Amino acid sequence: MNRTKITVNGKEVELLFGMWALGLVAKKGLKITDINDNPFHFIPLILHAAACNASGRDESAYDEGMFWDFVDEVGVGHGDIAKAITCLTNSLGSSAKKEVPKTSKKAPTTK
Repeated sequence: MNRTKITVNGKEVELLFGMWALGLVAKKGLKITDINDNPFHFIPLILHAAACNASGRDESAYDEGMFWDFVDEVGVGHGDIAKAITCLTNSLGSSAKKEVPKTSKKAPTTK
């Protein structure tokens, strides 16, 4: 599942992780591996992108600063942050787990 909800400043915010959200983060110069290298920069950006994605892919649906303030206030170890990161990583894993269908036909051999 790539959707979850967190509470930011007393307001429930839906997050939708997916290609659009990752693309928005990439547009800001980050890549998914930056979550390990610099989680303090990556986490607010991915939360903002996922919230905007859930709001119809509207980049202006939420103020990015709201998520910076949220992470500053609660810290990166907060339960809602952990829930969001788990949802993000699960969404990445779900696309990687798809199996390639096996074919029963063998390729023709040439002599």
